Amino acid sequence: MSDTRDIPLSFGQRALWFVQKLAPGATAYNVSLPARARHLDVAAFRNAWQALADRHPVLRTTCPAPGGNPVGRVHARLPIDFAEVDAAAWSAEELDRRIAEEAHRPFRLDEGPVVRLRLFHRADGETVTLPSLHHISIDFSSLAVLLDELGIFYDAACAGRSVALPPPAATYESFARWQMEMLAGPRGAELEALWRSRLAGAPPVLDLPADHPRPRSQSFQGGSLDVLLPEDLTRGAKALAAAEGADLSTLLLAVFQALLHRSTGRDDIPVGCPVPGRPTADLREVVGYFVNSVVVRGDFSGSPTFETALARVRARVDEARAWQDYPFPLLVERLRPQRDPGVTPVFQVFFVLYQGEEERVVRLLTGQSGAALETGSLELTPYLLGSRAAMFDLSLLMSDAGDRVAASFQYNSDLFEAATIARLADDYAGLLATVFADPARPVAALRPPASAQDLHRSLDRAETRRALLDRQKRLRGTSPRNRP
Repeated sequence: MSDTRDIPLSFGQRALWFVQKLAPGATAYNVSLPARARHLDVAAFRNAWQALADRHPVLRTTCPAPGGNPVGRVHARLPIDFAEVDAAAWSAEELDRRIAEEAHRPFRLDEGPVVRLRLFHRADGETVTLPSLHHISIDFSSLAVLLDELGIFYDAACAGRSVALPPPAATYESFARWQMEMLAGPRGAELEALWRSRLAGAPPVLDLPADHPRPRSQSFQGGSLDVLLPEDLTRGAKALAAAEGADLSTLLLAVFQALLHRSTGRDDIPVGCPVPGRPTADLREVVGYFVNSVVVRGDFSGSPTFETALARVRARVDEARAWQDYPFPLLVERLRPQRDPGVTPVFQVFFVLYQGEEERVVRLLTGQSGAALETGSLELTPYLLGSRAAMFDLSLLMSDAGDRVAASFQYNSDLFEAATIARLADDYAGLLATVFADPARPVAALRPPASAQDLHRSLDRAETRRALLDRQKRLRGTSPRNRP
């Protein structure tokens, strides 16, 4: 009996496979989760990661291409790539350099392994753990599943006992086959037609005011600026979203697009956004690459008020969520946009708000203060890598931790200087505060506060206006702004 079997790749996986084939040394799709742990049981930690690979077929799936056509080859068992490193005598700079080198080491998708685990032992009893995987195997939702199960397997290994978790209700293979069947049928044709119609006439490139000319090809070299929005700003954003009948993600996206509209002078602002890509509830605990991208075009034609612009964005977001099953890589293939090696096709700006389980993973990845993650008896605290890959010209990754929203502005360092991104982050927070004060004002007339003192004045005005609107709602029985 063979210890391998071949299964189809999803369209998202095929796209990543082709990217890796074109640039075998590229590491933009490496997913690493460096973290600090104290008094780690090394054997238990290694065994826990191997148990995860044994449990989830996608973590022991390589991607050869017999006859030039890539397939998923599931191995009955595939040992993880494990090594320990004595880093006790290294300086902090040397540790940073060596961890970054390891995190950015390319994967061999055709041979595997697809899970790497490095442990860097320090002199003070601390270990920097570095699990690395390729995006072809996981997404952020999958990372949340893995981290939850990691603690279960780790504690069992520490206690010298085995643990048998119930198998997930579905498999990634079943998703890939469902996707193929859906796309071959009438629903696939309907979704393609809808997306073609929605993207007709979209600008091929959103040229942001950059510090440097766009290079001929993308290096994916990036930087990031991580900030926390004040509690009052977070509270105001959630209140305004509720009053406008929108979710927090849609509101924050609309403010981001309004900022880009003001920066570029363009009325049509296409932004890419991720969607879970899990069409049924039984796929919720399945590990794999499900996430898909959709395009939301902000429409600022006719000098709209922010309320009107938000309503337009909300309608586009609702459409995108309803049409999310059509894989974006296939859409790009069918649309055949003019290719430029220096530009990502269809959209160059990306936005996401992470919430729930994904938010925990993002806080660990971005190294936010107080972002320790507990899974079983394991406590992992962030170890922030100095350099990051930039998949797009500009990305705004936000996470909702309840009392405060965190924002990570990630940018292509071939195009932008850090100081430019710092100003952009300030402008975003200022515009957000100004929107609270008067969402009925035209977007073009909104003026972000010039100082921190002015910012708090805007917030105070917003709180006063919020109280008046709440009173009107109680008197009238309906919100004056809760309309389509």
